[in-house]
Amino acid sequence: MPYVLTFNAPAVPEVSARLADALGSDSSDATAALSSLYREIEAPRALADIGFTEDGIAEAVERSLKAIPESNPSIPTEENLMALFRAALNGEDPSTLSAAAQQA
Repeated sequence: MPYVLTFNAPAVPEVSARLADALGSDSSDATAALSSLYREIEAPRALADIGFTEDGIAEAVERSLKAIPESNPSIPTEENLMALFRAALNGEDPSTLSAAAQQA
């Protein structure tokens, strides 16, 4: 979820700020607040931690493109979803995804 949030947050900063507030953050950075919660509850940080593999990315992207509604705040493409799933697979810091995903 931090990856999807990072992908969409630039398009809806007011929603991101409200989510950060709901998560008890002193800032408007919902991704940081969610990441903090993940650390606190020791949630898995990478899709690989729950058995997802590189081989599943293409299918996940294909299914996502079919399922994401047109009203999604950020426009999904095969390229930016590939970047999102790769980052999530490896547990990379979601903030590193933001620029790459929006440019892809």
